[in-house]
Amino acid sequence: MTSLSAFARRLGAAALLATLAGCSSPRVERAPADVTFSVGIIDGNPGIPVVGGPPGNGGAPQTATTVHLKFLGGAPGPFTVVAQRLARPPAAGQPVDWTSIPASTVPLVPAAEAVGLSKEAWNTEFQAALGYLQVWDYGIYDVDIKAAYDDQRLYLQLQWRDSTQSLAHHDWIYRVDPATGLGAFARRTTDEDVVYLSFLIDPAAAGRAASGCTTACHVSERRGATTPDDLAYRFTMHAAAPGLRADSWAWHAGRTNPLGLADDASWDEAGLYGDCPDPPACTQLCAGGEAPPCSTPPYAGDDDAPAPAPLFMSADGIDASPAFLFLGGAGAPAAVPFDPGAAASAGATLPGAALQRPSAHRGDVSARGTWANGVWTLELSRDLVTSDPNDAQFPLQ
Repeated sequence: MTSLSAFARRLGAAALLATLAGCSSPRVERAPADVTFSVGIIDGNPGIPVVGGPPGNGGAPQTATTVHLKFLGGAPGPFTVVAQRLARPPAAGQPVDWTSIPASTVPLVPAAEAVGLSKEAWNTEFQAALGYLQVWDYGIYDVDIKAAYDDQRLYLQLQWRDSTQSLAHHDWIYRVDPATGLGAFARRTTDEDVVYLSFLIDPAAAGRAASGCTTACHVSERRGATTPDDLAYRFTMHAAAPGLRADSWAWHAGRTNPLGLADDASWDEAGLYGDCPDPPACTQLCAGGEAPPCSTPPYAGDDDAPAPAPLFMSADGIDASPAFLFLGGAGAPAAVPFDPGAAASAGATLPGAALQRPSAHRGDVSARGTWANGVWTLELSRDLVTSDPNDAQFPLQ
């Protein structure tokens, strides 16, 4: 009996310890701090030919200038996206399972409306300053956004309606003059679908909560001014004040999507710069406004300037009409030097750019977009924390 009583007491003590262990403090999940960002979308179809200027498309996007991204809870809303922690990272090469993650339908407005201009005022400013008109309204009025994260990465999914899949950015087409029978490649005004995201790099130092904008932010300033300095200020991407720096992610349906990435860049009060492999030294090198030798973009223009001719063609031949060309083993078909003596057939096309692997840090943002049944679905992801001082950081708190 004594041994049985002792056994019972020991058993009770073990149960008590197990109960106490179960009542210990629960694990607290760490999350990044809440941030804001802006989003802009361009519909590349149709490219609008404009006398005296580039195509009307490819300009200022439909935009939402301030969207709140919350990691610490909250309710999804028109300008609030709530990120959910993933139980486990997605398998390599696989998308996130977005099924149970709620979407926020974020309203988008035309660029002019975002900066307080009427259609008439917008057209007046562009015509006077640049000699051509910009697209007023791309007809994209909302985008569904979902967000998730794990211990390593941030994931975003964007879905929006677009009746056409536009991939060709200023491509070439071979046209034959019926009167002479002579032919040549001519540049078209086609354009691609594009998404821009912008995050402040240091919101506290900037003294503002908004992430800036992803549209023609400065057209409404210095209205009517057309000096070279005014044009540079009003019609280029830059911050409004010193100390305001933004991390820019630009996804291009034809020029970055085939590589599985978005173009990672940053901008300050002087301009926009592609991320570079040796920051911050290379950033200083590029800060004078020259073409940045320190940063390799994910594409090279297929334009043998000043001659109006392509620079590259497909290794498969002049009549292959590939959707994409790749440099340096980045994909297939390979781009080779354009052969001006090659005989092309009427209607043959060449891409407006050749795709290549970007330099370090410029390819930090993974991206994959698919188009089906009139809807684009785009997933972007990036490490929460990178070693690039020109990136916004999302450390777990």
